[in-house]
Amino acid sequence: MLSPERHSTGRHTLYIDRVAEFNSCMLIHPIRGIHFNPRAIDPADVVIPPYDAIAKDKEAVYLKRSPYNFAHIILPNPQDPDYAAAATRLGHWKGSGILTEDTKASYYLYRQTFLIGSHSHTRDTLMCAVALHEFKDGVVRPHENTYQKYRSDRLKILRNTRHQLSHVFGMVKDKRGVLAEMFERWCFEKPVLSATSDDGVAHQLWKVDGDIHSAALNTFFEGNPIYIVDGHHRYGSSLEYAKEVGALGDDKKPAGQMLFCISNVFDPALIVFPTHRMLKTIDEAQWEKSISGLTQYPLTHDALKEFVNTPQLQPKFALYHNGQLTLCAPKNASSQNGEWGKSVAQLAVAWSDWEMLPALGINDANRSEAVFYERDIEQAWAMKNKFPATVFHAPVPVERVCDVADEGKFMPQKTTYFYPKLAAGLVIRSIA
Repeated sequence: MLSPERHSTGRHTLYIDRVAEFNSCMLIHPIRGIHFNPRAIDPADVVIPPYDAIAKDKEAVYLKRSPYNFAHIILPNPQDPDYAAAATRLGHWKGSGILTEDTKASYYLYRQTFLIGSHSHTRDTLMCAVALHEFKDGVVRPHENTYQKYRSDRLKILRNTRHQLSHVFGMVKDKRGVLAEMFERWCFEKPVLSATSDDGVAHQLWKVDGDIHSAALNTFFEGNPIYIVDGHHRYGSSLEYAKEVGALGDDKKPAGQMLFCISNVFDPALIVFPTHRMLKTIDEAQWEKSISGLTQYPLTHDALKEFVNTPQLQPKFALYHNGQLTLCAPKNASSQNGEWGKSVAQLAVAWSDWEMLPALGINDANRSEAVFYERDIEQAWAMKNKFPATVFHAPVPVERVCDVADEGKFMPQKTTYFYPKLAAGLVIRSIA
């Protein structure tokens, strides 16, 4: 198990001080997007989830689907550890017209339409470049730790391809709906790209002139922090690369910016799923000790299904052990406010992962071997008797992600799963 890199003192603290004012440079920039030529390639054959969201059994499927599937570029490959072959392939695709680069810098509206159950949702994001800032500046705010191994892998692909191949998924507080008003004006034309991915998500892309909208967008984003939803490692590797080439702090240099898709924090289509914990082995002698700090109430299966689909403002989780299903809450939820921070102490997953599981001998060093993670509640319920115990979680409210980031704290691993993922290979960006 990798040890997370800490960015300051304190187990779960990212930084202590934030700057009061953002610097005066433009934060948001249009991009000259590079994308598959729709006259030559069906985008549905080539776009994929982000590399770290691809299941092992899907890798071969994507690689066989098309010689131009983006998996041939972005997936880690033991035969090409430095991504030299991926860089050569990318250059060939550009030179042969498989990939085409827009001649004018633009902003893009990236729309994803998807089903959850029988309900249709539409999520809009602003695709653009964001000037890179150190996390301590408070301009771009994370809520997760990063690991050097994964940052190093993405740094290799940056160095060799000199392209940003996946977006950082971000969000911004937009109570007035500024972005939505822009999007409504942008989407009357025919989209420049459309595709439906294997999960049934429809992806559409519109582009607009960057010169026209830069001033209004930067006025909106001035003093308005961007919260990272997904892509902490990609952002971290871009920071490291920008330092290497002397671009950090110079937003006129392409490597001084990072490719982003930015949603509205208050968009109801910004969906968060929980991840349930199936404990592979537990010390039954330690079980009572592990739950001694919890108040427990009997819970029915029907009530559980409602619980795992309802964002919780207070730290509560469900436990299944020895045939009994209970709803649990810490007896003293304020006892960890000092060490964890107020926002993290309100997360049920912090109490399950940092209080209950360590009492069972499960910690950061052995967590990946001791815990099986499952997002689908029906699947988790069907498998419950195959494990000594199961922890069921409810979704974390989106605003709580902002609270944690504003406080400069980290959430435990696998606290949030934002659905759907952004497609990789839809638009990429050169930093050469």
